[in-house]
Amino acid sequence: MAISSTAVAQTLENRWAICKNQEQQFDNSAQVSNCTEIIELKNENAVDRALAHLKRGDARRRSPQHDFAGAIADYTQAILLDPKSVDAFASRGYALQYGPAPDFVRAIADYSEAIALNPSYAWLFYNRGNAYLTAPQPNFERAIADYSQAIFLNPNYAYAFDNRGLAYQGGAYPDFTKAIADHSQAIALYPQLANAYANRSLAHLGGPRPDFDAAIEDSDKAAEFQPDRADYQNGRCWSRAIAGRDLKAARDACNLALQLAPGNPDVFESRGIVSLRERRWQDAWDDFDAAIQGNSGSARYFYGRGIAALRMGQKIAGNEDLARAMQIDPDVGRSFSKIGIAP
Repeated sequence: MAISSTAVAQTLENRWAICKNQEQQFDNSAQVSNCTEIIELKNENAVDRALAHLKRGDARRRSPQHDFAGAIADYTQAILLDPKSVDAFASRGYALQYGPAPDFVRAIADYSEAIALNPSYAWLFYNRGNAYLTAPQPNFERAIADYSQAIFLNPNYAYAFDNRGLAYQGGAYPDFTKAIADHSQAIALYPQLANAYANRSLAHLGGPRPDFDAAIEDSDKAAEFQPDRADYQNGRCWSRAIAGRDLKAARDACNLALQLAPGNPDVFESRGIVSLRERRWQDAWDDFDAAIQGNSGSARYFYGRGIAALRMGQKIAGNEDLARAMQIDPDVGRSFSKIGIAP
């Protein structure tokens, strides 16, 4: 029995509805299979086939398997079919940036191409700013410029203010005053943005005159919004460790952070500083040693372990750790002396 042209059109319309999945009511596998059926029909125009590849790429990237390689292949095919697809360039940039093997150079190139096609989208500048900020060798000036353009295009872009604040905190000449102002503006726009409180806490600890009270208050606020975030619990521990106050609460927060993220070297460092403050030398050595096992490239971890070893009378091991730390970062001692901890 022949299928009417009306029935075929309805079937194709249904496939497009599932492929586009605009309301996110269909699961990823259904979206992938329906986009695939459309692509394999080969009776759509190039722009529509590009859209089917784009949507299939989105479904693959968001799937439980996080198929970034498949997504990148689909976005590439979409670009070949429709070289003016802003979404295809932007989506491929995102997949290149956040996949299992990040390629920031290619991601930035794709974001730049998308921006050239449509420079009126604030989120494109925001995404490229994130790539500049989080690359192995961050470019803080370009990140700031991109976040600033995103804010110019969308003055209510809380996330752009927050991340520009982070960029101001980075580099050889951080500007903590501007950072605090940006994080504060992000909070004014979005009072539930926990990350802005966490980032502002770190900014309060920077500069020549740290505001410990404000730093602790902000770190607590971030954890209040999302208590199951290990980094926010670590922020509560870190702010108190640096301030040298309320050390029991600091240790409790670090312990909770390690329950949430076992083996996290940053948390071991925070708790190691708490132990140095409490003169618990062996506990400090153990925590800095655990941090080193997780990341042997950090000067701070070796420096902290070295101080703990010296306090226990282990001069040779302690001095070796200090020397190793200064090989990695000749200025590492300055960050410890700033908080009143020295060999």
